[in-house]
Amino acid sequence: MTNEADFMRALSARLRNLREDAGLRQDDISRKAKSLGLAWGRSSVAALEAGARNLSAFEWLLLPSIYGCTPDDLLDGATLQGAATHAGPDETDRKVALRLGVSAEQVQAQAVALWGRSLAAERDARAGIGGDRSSRAARGHVTRALIAELAATA
Repeated sequence: MTNEADFMRALSARLRNLREDAGLRQDDISRKAKSLGLAWGRSSVAALEAGARNLSAFEWLLLPSIYGCTPDDLLDGATLQGAATHAGPDETDRKVALRLGVSAEQVQAQAVALWGRSLAAERDARAGIGGDRSSRAARGHVTRALIAELAATA
């Protein structure tokens, strides 16, 4: 099973839960989607909730409006944790693992446990994303602080 398949299964379950928690039917969701310009019928919603339908970027942007939630509500902690864990360690995890003398998998698992996302994602969120020299320096400072946090919890 691929990371994308795991993510879509988790998202599908999340969308179904959001709809059911709001007391809505699939027809209600399809009507809301249609009011926003999407050609969704009840079968489109059913396929999405079954994990049998992919989303376009435009549909992704509209999901919070369709389901009456925030973007963060769509990607609850379990979904993020599952996606980060199934992706495997990245280069940042491997470099930090060498510094801490642990495996990259341990760094990855600890990062998800502490912040609900990968080390690189937490670094970028704290430092801001960009390619200029000052943002690279900020990422370096943030990375050192994150390494200290990881070391303190190990």
